[in-house]
Amino acid sequence: ESVKTEKNLQSTKPGQATKMGSVQWENSLAPRGGRGFKLELTRDGRPSFRILLPDVATSIEVKAAALLKQALDGGTGADFVVVRESDYAGGTVFSLGETRLYRNSGVRSRVDLGEDGYLIAANGGNLFLIGGTRRGAISPVIALIEEDLGGRFYSRREGLRNGISTIGN
Repeated sequence: ESVKTEKNLQSTKPGQATKMGSVQWENSLAPRGGRGFKLELTRDGRPSFRILLPDVATSIEVKAAALLKQALDGGTGADFVVVRESDYAGGTVFSLGETRLYRNSGVRSRVDLGEDGYLIAANGGNLFLIGGTRRGAISPVIALIEEDLGGRFYSRREGLRNGISTIGN
């Protein structure tokens, strides 16, 4: 969330304003430009994608793959498969982290992702999820689940709530 204030208004905290004017809310996460294309997650009850990890995946990448699988399985009823690069024989994937497929795709961030930044980019029918140095692939996976797939993580005890079939509805 961000707070957009009038020119003569000074905001002290998000959602608060001085007595000089009003405060407006706008979704700072809304992408610029038009809507992208849709990705069909399943076809005839079967997954259209696999989840691709580097052969030498970090513990964060493994956790991110498990979260993505949980969201996709639970939201579609299909059984999405996590594969390592050495077992990848082609087909469309959610590529997590610095896979060879990502490095050879030509997809690059225009800015340094730093500690907490992330990149979600589509290329060649694949979706690439790249994160910063602190949280790695967890950040783009959670963003994808919550911002694009409609899932929500409310608490560790409660887990994930979702209901999804395509990205870009």
